Amino acid sequence: MSSSRPRSELLRPSAKADAKPTFGWQRKSLLRGSLLDMKRAKKISALALGIIYLFLSSGLALADSRPYFKVFGGDVFSGGWFNSGTNCDTATSSFYQYPSYQPAGYNQDDRTGGILSFAKQNGDGNSLGGASSQYGAFALGIIEGSAAGDASSHGFYSAGAQAATGTPTSRNLLSFANAGSSASVWGGKFDGDVPQSNCIADYYAKFPDPAPPALASLDSSTASGVYSASAGSGTTYSLNVSAVSLRPGTKITIYVNGNVFISQNIVYQLDKVDNVPKFALVAKGNIYIDPGVTQLDGVYIAQPTSGTDGGDIWTCHPNNTDVVLYTYPSSCTNQLVVNGSLIAKRVALLRIKGDVTAASTSEDNLSTVAACTSAPGSCNIAEIINYPPAMVVGGPFFNPPPPPGLPVDSLIALPPVF
Repeated sequence: MSSSRPRSELLRPSAKADAKPTFGWQRKSLLRGSLLDMKRAKKISALALGIIYLFLSSGLALADSRPYFKVFGGDVFSGGWFNSGTNCDTATSSFYQYPSYQPAGYNQDDRTGGILSFAKQNGDGNSLGGASSQYGAFALGIIEGSAAGDASSHGFYSAGAQAATGTPTSRNLLSFANAGSSASVWGGKFDGDVPQSNCIADYYAKFPDPAPPALASLDSSTASGVYSASAGSGTTYSLNVSAVSLRPGTKITIYVNGNVFISQNIVYQLDKVDNVPKFALVAKGNIYIDPGVTQLDGVYIAQPTSGTDGGDIWTCHPNNTDVVLYTYPSSCTNQLVVNGSLIAKRVALLRIKGDVTAASTSEDNLSTVAACTSAPGSCNIAEIINYPPAMVVGGPFFNPPPPPGLPVDSLIALPPVF
């Protein structure tokens, strides 16, 4: 799938290995992209995704699997685009992802800017397990679903925190909008008919002047600071050659002009609330994550280099710049837990652990994050995106911290106002 046809929805893979192409992208995809409004996401959202694909291979025994993902710690917002400087262009001629978007050669589609994944409901319209948000789900396109008992198991539900208690919970209790839902549409079209400028900030524009020092590679002894790196065309910058454990109080931001390869885990050493580590990677290019990586803490941002080129995060990829087309790499069976955010034009979710058939709402309990992190082999979830308190305590990632003597006592996130 070429990234020159940007779409922004959350996608699911097809249950059939012989699925046919549909208006420019394959039914063999898990997530059809989610672009989050990071003005809200920095405080309340766990996930920031651009165009997302999870590919199935007709040559693998796993070709009929329907892997799913979970979001904890915040809301999910899909649709929109990136700011250009401080401007959010919502014109139909731009890349802004919502149902009226129409790339050259394709028709408009209500799923653009929506959420498409695997989940289950019962005959009463209540959640039974699968892809979900612990809290709300905001979608500019539709949140696609399927009827109870349908073998396709298409769906994405909100209010997982309540479903986890065993209380019967409507599949779209906290999905916006949730009016006009049906068996095949579980909500969405939050913007209505007038685009509301839901764009991600231009993080690479925060690159300091003068340029920060170059960093050969990240390791556990890297000192706090802002760093830079670059990768030539068709190459990657290897971020780390060994597992990284960031010491308490360490605050690191790395700007990379080019593609980045992450070969090992990057985790925080958590100690006290006033010395939480902070790690942010901002790449003007793609980010590739090795199949052996099982945990990443921090903020990972991939922005397009120009137009729609670059800006992809691949959660399972070798150390090269080749595109993985319609196939699961055979080594992508490890679960991935991200404690933080993935912010990108497109996130290709290639982990294939588990199947929605075995999913249940008991997995919506926040304790699932710790259980899957400590014993990933016992978990049925392919990808977990968790937005923990460590993301907001201890000061911001990019802006200067408050002056000494003026600590932040609390953070409040309010609903959007129209």
